[in-house]
Amino acid sequence: MKKVDFNTVLSTAILALSLLFTAGAASAAIGDNDLDRSLLINGTNETQALRTGENSSQSTGGYITQIDLYSQTNQTQNWQGYFGNVSGEITLSGNNSNEMYNWTVNVTNRSIYAIANSDFTAWDTLFPANITNIDAIWFGSEVMPDTVKNTYKTGIGNRTFVDTSINASHVYTTSGFLDHVIQSTATDDTNLTNAQVLWAAVVVDPKLNYKNESSNYELLVPVNRTSPNIYYFYMELP
Repeated sequence: MKKVDFNTVLSTAILALSLLFTAGAASAAIGDNDLDRSLLINGTNETQALRTGENSSQSTGGYITQIDLYSQTNQTQNWQGYFGNVSGEITLSGNNSNEMYNWTVNVTNRSIYAIANSDFTAWDTLFPANITNIDAIWFGSEVMPDTVKNTYKTGIGNRTFVDTSINASHVYTTSGFLDHVIQSTATDDTNLTNAQVLWAAVVVDPKLNYKNESSNYELLVPVNRTSPNIYYFYMELP
């Protein structure tokens, strides 16, 4: 397992965005001619009593008004997105980094991992993630529409992560990139920490990302808003 020699500090800046609504068909004002009309009831003609139309900002008995509300902007504060391209290489080099030979490695269908751990080594003990525990770590088990539980779904079949076959929880990005979440302690471990959780993006042949540009992966990682995480990236080589 090769660790990429950079890390990314998640921004603590929170962009406050208003929840905008558009109201349509809100008017309840009806002209007198619409109400002063004859009605046929049980075969006899009766006239509805004349009423005065009310302003649309008031509620008045006898009216039915349609109001449609549309959320225009509501940016998540719980997730950070990454995307990019991946390549691998194995070299035979001297201590001065001069290469005697190198091999290009095909990393397609391998994974890259984002972990809040700069010295992660437990690659031989990987397990399915406990989503409930992870939500407690990152979001304090708060009820929100964009928690881990509401983002990652149950597994779609076993996949090999390094050397371990796991039926891991997954999510597809809007552009169709596949991500997983796993952990390095037993699934029922109640002492799980964020440094033991791995967010894994599957490397694919270049395809269009959310910017309509070519990428090998897109990756979602959660953000602890009270204590922003530092994520370190590791690349899996065959």
